Amino acid sequence: VVDTESQESHADYSPLLRVSGFLTHFGVLVPLATLGIWFTWSERGRLWWLHALFGVYALSVLAFYVVARYRLPLAPFVIVFAAVPLVRGRAWLRTRPRLELAPPLFIVAAVTVFCNWPAVSAAEMNAVTYHNLGTTLQEEGRLDDALAAYRRAVALDPSYVPAVNGLGSALRQEGQLDEAIAQLETAVRLRPDFADARYNLANALSERGRLPEAITLYQDLLDRRPDAVDAQSNVDVHSNLGIALAESGRMDEAIDQLRKAVALAPEAARPHYNLGHALLTRGDIRTAVAPLTRAVELDPAFVPAREDLASAYMANRRLDLAVEQDREV
Repeated sequence: VVDTESQESHADYSPLLRVSGFLTHFGVLVPLATLGIWFTWSERGRLWWLHALFGVYALSVLAFYVVARYRLPLAPFVIVFAAVPLVRGRAWLRTRPRLELAPPLFIVAAVTVFCNWPAVSAAEMNAVTYHNLGTTLQEEGRLDDALAAYRRAVALDPSYVPAVNGLGSALRQEGQLDEAIAQLETAVRLRPDFADARYNLANALSERGRLPEAITLYQDLLDRRPDAVDAQSNVDVHSNLGIALAESGRMDEAIDQLRKAVALAPEAARPHYNLGHALLTRGDIRTAVAPLTRAVELDPAFVPAREDLASAYMANRRLDLAVEQDREV
């Protein structure tokens, strides 16, 4: 199985790999290698080390790892033994009685069925690849390409929730809020415990102006993981919940959430700015100066924080400091 990318997805871009992957995969090579071991069994005194290396490594993969790349070192052993029936097969068939053919052919048939039995969905593994591709493209700002990759992943496996969530996230980033909400609602319905989908859905609802639904989702997220205290877990949830509450006119609750975000990420400029902006909006001009000053200290190029800080200084009649901030802006 795959954890990041599947061979089939690479074959989508390579006719050579598409053909060779169809003709020379393990489901073809291993049955041939089985027959090759049967043909050479009488020579095991000379070839025992090949048998041993093949068997020991195969057992180590079965015992510890089933990811495809760890199986790759088996390929040289498999190819060596698979070549034997191609070289000796015709002569062997001519010189053996028909009854003697039955046992190896039965074994090869059983191995062929076993090696080609679909243990994991190829479409699902392909969907993983295209989801990861979409994520990388989205991080690089190539939204159109990311959307195409996410759509391919969802087409391959509509139940693969990370891909549905990724598609919704990219659509939201492109401003297609209605379609984004539809995709993210599907992701949440498919997997209610998937926090990323709930968070992205709350953000999309908030941007669409559906604030009560967004607030409910943010609060639900916090209820689901109350013990998460690292800066990368709940700080954005508290921040965005605070912003949504502020836009709903619930300023006291908003400021409470924004203070929690600052407590979780005291070295990040954005939470300090969000808190200062909310305090300024509520009219707490003196109180707003401290978080806005801290935001500017943490990120001197944070223009909105400097603009709000200049406004706070203006309201406090500290005109020289306001001018200083405006000059920096």
